[in-house]
Amino acid sequence: MGVRRIAWLAAAIALTAGCEPRGGAVTGAIPPERAGISLYDRPWNWEDEEGRRVSFAEWRGAPVVVTTIYTNCSRTCPLTVAKLRSVYESFRRRGREAQFLLVTLDPSADTTERLREYKQSRKLPGSWHLLRGNPRETQELADLLDIHVMDMDPHILHDARIVVFDARGVIARSFECCDFDDDRAVQ
Repeated sequence: MGVRRIAWLAAAIALTAGCEPRGGAVTGAIPPERAGISLYDRPWNWEDEEGRRVSFAEWRGAPVVVTTIYTNCSRTCPLTVAKLRSVYESFRRRGREAQFLLVTLDPSADTTERLREYKQSRKLPGSWHLLRGNPRETQELADLLDIHVMDMDPHILHDARIVVFDARGVIARSFECCDFDDDRAVQ
C-alpha cells in the first residue's frame, strides 16, 4: 500500500471517528481564542437556498443553532440532520425560539438550487436556512465551530458538530454529534 493511501486512510479514520456518537458530552470549555467571539460581528456574507444574500447578524437576538453539511454526504450529514431535527423539536416543546442554520462545506457544488432541492427532498422545516459562502468564509466558520474538514475529492471528511450560539452570537454550547440530550442544547 502506498504512502499516500496510508495517509488517506489514517486521516479518514481519525475524522470519521468523530462522526460516531460518543456519549453526548458537551465538548468542554470553549478555547480562549473562540470565547466571546460573536458570530454576528463576522464580516461574512452568505447566500441562502433562495439565492438571498444574508449575514448572521440578521438573526441577532435569538439563539442560533449552526451545523455544517454537504448535499452529497451519505453518512455524517444525515445523522447530523436527524439530530438537528430532534433538537429543533426540543426547542419547540419548550416554547423557545431559535434559528437553525445549515452551512454547506461544499459551496462549489452546493448551489442555491441544490440546497433548495436538498431542503425540499428531506422535508426540512421551512424556517431553517441552508447557506453557502465562499471557500474562505466556509473554512473560517468551520474553524470557529471547531469542525475539522478534509477534502478528499469527491468526498469531504468532516467532524459532526452542532453549535448553539446565544442571542449575542457567542458560543453557548458545542456538541459532538449525535448522541447528546437534546434538552442540553436548549438550556
